[in-house]
Amino acid sequence: MQLKELPTIILPPQAMKQEEDYAVIQFYVLNKPYLRFSSNINDEHFHANVVRNFIAEAKLKSEFREGYGQIPFLKDKRASLEGADVVNINPHTKTMKFYNCMSQIYRKKFSEKHYTDLQEVIKYTNFPLTFDVRKRYG
Repeated sequence: MQLKELPTIILPPQAMKQEEDYAVIQFYVLNKPYLRFSSNINDEHFHANVVRNFIAEAKLKSEFREGYGQIPFLKDKRASLEGADVVNINPHTKTMKFYNCMSQIYRKKFSEKHYTDLQEVIKYTNFPLTFDVRKRYG
């Protein structure tokens, strides 16, 4: 897949059916923001799996480090992992609420800059959810 063909946001398939929590990673590739989610929050390495899947999807260079198993890290000058969080997607209220927590593996939290850049990219689309970036807990 060429970078220009990458969707900006890919929601989990069940996200518009029932309220659920998901791991979310904020990426930049060639200065464009991307948002990717886990398929569920119960996976032990949910942030690492999101990163692994995005590396494969975008065909980015990476390296694996020992930690909690083989953990993928971007090693591609075109891309960066900007933020990591857990989000609640509620299809009934059409909102995504970010928990504002830190990924223990990647030592990243929700990125306000990425959020602002993402809003600029999707404001002319028919994206079905509204972002709620207030702290949900804490």
